[in-house]
Amino acid sequence: MYVTKSRRAITGVAATLVLGVCQVGFTQDGPPEKDRTPAETEEQVKALRERLETLQRRLDTQIEELQRTRAALDAAEAQAAASKAAVDAIPPKLKSAGEAARTPPTESDKLHYKGVTITLGGFLAAEAVHRSLDTGNDIATSYNGSYYRNNPLSHVAQTVFSARQSSFSALLQADPGKQTHLALFGQFDLQGAAQSAAPTDSNSYSPRLMQAYGTADWDDLRLHLLAGQAW
Repeated sequence: MYVTKSRRAITGVAATLVLGVCQVGFTQDGPPEKDRTPAETEEQVKALRERLETLQRRLDTQIEELQRTRAALDAAEAQAAASKAAVDAIPPKLKSAGEAARTPPTESDKLHYKGVTITLGGFLAAEAVHRSLDTGNDIATSYNGSYYRNNPLSHVAQTVFSARQSSFSALLQADPGKQTHLALFGQFDLQGAAQSAAPTDSNSYSPRLMQAYGTADWDDLRLHLLAGQAW
């Protein structure tokens, strides 16, 4: 578009100069020709010739400048065409690889394995509880008995430090089809306890299942199905 407008401007300038030269030949200053003396006529012709020569020199200068401008525009067009041809000659794989290299990597906390997206979660807990009467419990208090029975432990205080409420979870997601989405979620903590579990000799507390369920969604049917243990 820029090159086309420049060429139109060049053509307009050249046409203007030619019209100016032509107008000089038809312009006469002074009295009518029949009232002029030969000396006046010769003087006027001389002045017209000088003006024509001046305009001719200007026209030649403008033509030279226009030719240099046109040559520069032609060179720019040729360079642009060569650059476009070089870009078109690049294989599509290399183009996509270059675009991927320029694209900054997106950070993600998800794992991907054979079409399954895995999201891990959870937290670590460091908690403490103080009881004026020892209940023999950990961080979770059991209220199924009386602490005022004839038990020596009920006459002493208790301070417990525990990490058993730490929780960890995993979410697995997959899309077998464009309209079908499957998910499986599980969450656990360490509040489960066997009869031999005790923090004084070994932390033998077993994991406790908090949530474990699966879901299925069908977009075309607008149907959502959940099965399992969920809050």
